[in-house]
Amino acid sequence: MTADLSALAEADVRHDGGNRLVFQRQVQLFGFSFSAALSGTPALDRAAQTLTLADPEVDIAGVRLPAQATQSVIDLV
Repeated sequence: MTADLSALAEADVRHDGGNRLVFQRQVQLFGFSFSAALSGTPALDRAAQTLTLADPEVDIAGVRLPAQATQSVIDLV
């Protein structure tokens, strides 16, 4: 399952213990490359045929963003 999600998301996807999934990829900003990860609990909406992440967390270069910043980053993507 994670291989299919990785292909769709164009990111490495893995199970991170408990009920959480992690989407991780290398990103470049101002010529620097670093790791960015989005994790959360998968929530499937069968009627809408969508998969979302509840309780999302964003880590950039190993630093976890505060909840308000996390939502802002998600809204931009």
